[in-house]
Amino acid sequence: MKESDRVLGYEDEPGLIKRVESQVTTVNLTELHGYSIAAVEQAEFITVTDDEEQAMAISKATEIADARRKCEEKRKQETDPFVELTNRIRSWFRPIEDSLLKAEGIISVKLIAYRKRKEEIRKEEDARQREEYLKNAPPDAPPPPVLMQEAKTVKAETGKGTVRMVWMFEVLDINLVPVEYLKREVKKLEVQNAIRRGVKTIPGLRIYQEEDMSFSSKR
Repeated sequence: MKESDRVLGYEDEPGLIKRVESQVTTVNLTELHGYSIAAVEQAEFITVTDDEEQAMAISKATEIADARRKCEEKRKQETDPFVELTNRIRSWFRPIEDSLLKAEGIISVKLIAYRKRKEEIRKEEDARQREEYLKNAPPDAPPPPVLMQEAKTVKAETGKGTVRMVWMFEVLDINLVPVEYLKREVKKLEVQNAIRRGVKTIPGLRIYQEEDMSFSSKR
């Protein structure tokens, strides 16, 4: 193993990549898909008009719920190794990318500050030369030349840097910002947790109950 790999942390999980590489899909998706389509057709065909049909519907719904849970379990078996590897790789590269971005930003701030200092000097020199010119120039003399501004693109040995104006904003009073520029959404999880804690009145919301049914197989 290379030293760079140790620094990045590849040795933290030596078997992880091998596990992902050897991951072979054993789930019969065609069979599962066929069952799911049939389940929809059966559900649409079911009628519930008496207790016997109710019991049959519950049995079918329980069977479908079990199949859905098994499908979810199989999906996680297939995806979890890849999710784990993706998260691991991101954790390896994130601090490197953050440091590089920070370094680029530090240099950018210094370059912009230098350009501003040069622009201030240029303006002062331009004003001085203009004043000197007007002192000695006849009344009908053309206006004095203006000193050239710093080029927006500066070339260096390995590349070039380009200055551009970008629009920015800062919030002065969020209460004055039009609603179309605000991200407004109800935090469903927080609302549900509040309701479970006994909260039954929240301004702007209607809290109510409706029937739902869950299914579980006999153990």
